[in-house]
Amino acid sequence: MEDITKETGTGSHFKAVLPHGVTVRERKPMSEDTLSKDVPDSVYFLQNFNFGAVKVTLEHPYQDLETNEILSGEIQMKGYSCLRLGFRAG
Repeated sequence: MEDITKETGTGSHFKAVLPHGVTVRERKPMSEDTLSKDVPDSVYFLQNFNFGAVKVTLEHPYQDLETNEILSGEIQMKGYSCLRLGFRAG
């Protein structure tokens, strides 16, 4: 499967250990025209659908697009929360 995602360019750079009830969705800029050094290659919406807080382990650094903080390693998400994370390859 990894070969197919490399060939088609449909793979994701998001790497994390997600507990039950946590999902991630990726969004990319619509066209090459919108790419700049200030725009992330991908935006990830990390959503916790649990009532309580959970720990998520991020395997790469990501920028919290709300606070501009760089997050990596083990982070804690509040119940019913969503993080908007940016990622730039390379």
